[in-house]
Amino acid sequence: MIATSQTGSDSFADPHAERRRGSGFLYAGEILADTLLPLGLLLSPATQLRAEGSVIGPGELCLAAWIGVQLVRETSRLGPPMTPALTRLLAFWTLFAFAQCLGLLMGLAFEPIRDPSSALHDTIAYTLMAAVSCLSVALPDAGRRLRRMVWMTVGLGTVLLAIQLAEAWGLARVTGANPYDWNRLRGWSENPNALALVSSALVALPLFLAETATRASERTFASLLCIPPMYVGLLTGSDSFSLFLLTALPLVAVLRLRLWLLSRDGELTLRSASAGLILIAAPLGLAGAAPFAPSGIALIEQRAAETYAENGQGEDRLNLWKEALRRGIQSGMVGYGPGAHITDSKIKREPPPNFEAHNTLLDLFTQGGLLIVLLFVWLTMTSFIAACRAHRFSLAALLAGLIIFSMFHQITRHPIFWFGITLCLVAARTTASEPLLRRASP
Repeated sequence: MIATSQTGSDSFADPHAERRRGSGFLYAGEILADTLLPLGLLLSPATQLRAEGSVIGPGELCLAAWIGVQLVRETSRLGPPMTPALTRLLAFWTLFAFAQCLGLLMGLAFEPIRDPSSALHDTIAYTLMAAVSCLSVALPDAGRRLRRMVWMTVGLGTVLLAIQLAEAWGLARVTGANPYDWNRLRGWSENPNALALVSSALVALPLFLAETATRASERTFASLLCIPPMYVGLLTGSDSFSLFLLTALPLVAVLRLRLWLLSRDGELTLRSASAGLILIAAPLGLAGAAPFAPSGIALIEQRAAETYAENGQGEDRLNLWKEALRRGIQSGMVGYGPGAHITDSKIKREPPPNFEAHNTLLDLFTQGGLLIVLLFVWLTMTSFIAACRAHRFSLAALLAGLIIFSMFHQITRHPIFWFGITLCLVAARTTASEPLLRRASP
């Protein structure tokens, strides 16, 4: 009984689910509670809005409030059913915590220089991310509510990006944050790459809304919402965002074309496949024709030459990666626990605080060793495969874009990454019993 009802409740497209609410007052409370998570996703990177010296800001407060509401709800219904998505996340976080604890013991025993502040920061962040990811897949009617939260995230994200652009252009003064890092837009973040990470998610999420839309007008409107975050992402000057546009978004078109080529008995028509390809390619075409992106390839090459050759950042990044690998091996491949552990980089001056490798796998390797790296690879790969099997190619592109950012940044502390993971895992239940692909001929 539980498995059957849960499968039906996880559908992303359920136009009649909204009418099942017994009380308008309770439904309004549900809407208000669901707004907290999108606000947390969007405001967590806004580190300039935090109090000086604090790791807690408006984004973290929204996430904590949403977690509290959901915990009260779970207590009232005596716990959620154990769906495959929840089981997978619980297994991941249990082993993740074990690896971090084992690394912490190794660090306390053998690490010569420790940075308690970064260790505390990581511990708080990982605790929040574990709660957010597990409670997201445990929601009643998870697919319907997550899709509604995607709409909220895209809508609120568009508004917040507009406010940050207005501040950057001197049209308004809302927060008092410094919107530029030299000539790179950073909005309310201290690092432009944090704004670029959120922008990449806000480019991919509207494509998911278009994929699951039931009306042509909704599909068109959702697709147009890709344009503002694409513009903002390019203004951040992030190489990772440029790679996202050049790789992750074309991946959607390739997967859509493959689905049409392998479709059985015309289940996917040429017209619908062509419309899907045009729909996905339109934002890319607009970006390529816009004045701010005259030549994407030339801009990337120029930026790479200036940033990595002239400023020597390429060599510094390589040194960070080498030391992270060496530190992880020195720990016996069990790591040194949460926090930053690099101390010998030439761009360092006086430890502590320690430095990070700015690569998710290597940073995790210094914290939890080989076990935690294998866990991260397993979760991301299975989530990507789940999205592809469910034919949610926009979610696959979202996850691919997040993985691109993970090559140059630590993304496991960002809630937008875990939101993408939960969407992929919930999407795996929507078409599990409806195969649309035929087997290739022998």
